[in-house]
Amino acid sequence: MNYDIFKEYLSDDSIILEAGCYDGTNTIDLSNVFKNGHIYGFEPVDTIFQTLKDRVKNKDNITIYEMALDDVCGEKELYISSGMSDQSSSLLSPKDHLVIFPDCKFEKIQKVKTITINEFVTINNISKIDFMWLDLQGNEFKVLSQADKILPTVKAIYAEYSLTEFYNGLTLYEDFKLFMKNFGFEEVYNQTCFNYLKCGNSLFIKSKY
Repeated sequence: MNYDIFKEYLSDDSIILEAGCYDGTNTIDLSNVFKNGHIYGFEPVDTIFQTLKDRVKNKDNITIYEMALDDVCGEKELYISSGMSDQSSSLLSPKDHLVIFPDCKFEKIQKVKTITINEFVTINNISKIDFMWLDLQGNEFKVLSQADKILPTVKAIYAEYSLTEFYNGLTLYEDFKLFMKNFGFEEVYNQTCFNYLKCGNSLFIKSKY
């Protein structure tokens, strides 16, 4: 991942929220790029969280949470991926994912804690977030729908998008773009190299920033 595009819009003391940290590879990279900032990271899969915890334990500018971001606080079932990929777990049940990636299995369900961004920033007295990195396997729309308390402070959002309904209830790319536009964000970068797999990543910047 080339982080230079983020540095065009963000200072090195940026406050970052990363959801879907997996093993911490991007988390650590972000902490090195934004050396004077802080990263709040979320990873709900218990076995993966232990790896993440071990990898970031010496990073003072990273704080991690074993929970999932969602549009409600409480507890939900997480569909755990395995086989070809253990990076596709989601709070949404798999749909087209089972057809497009048949070697990726969803044979296990795990109960996980969930929290909204609104609640997270409130209980932790966080007054601003500069950048959000969201890899939520289709749950991005729901998560951002409960982030209005902090979205006015957000300068940039990097999010995964889908061109097909990989998971039941997933918000497709064009509708997600419209949702972001309504919150004042415009797409400035679209990673199309995975479009043949019907997915990609977009960088949205606050229009007035």
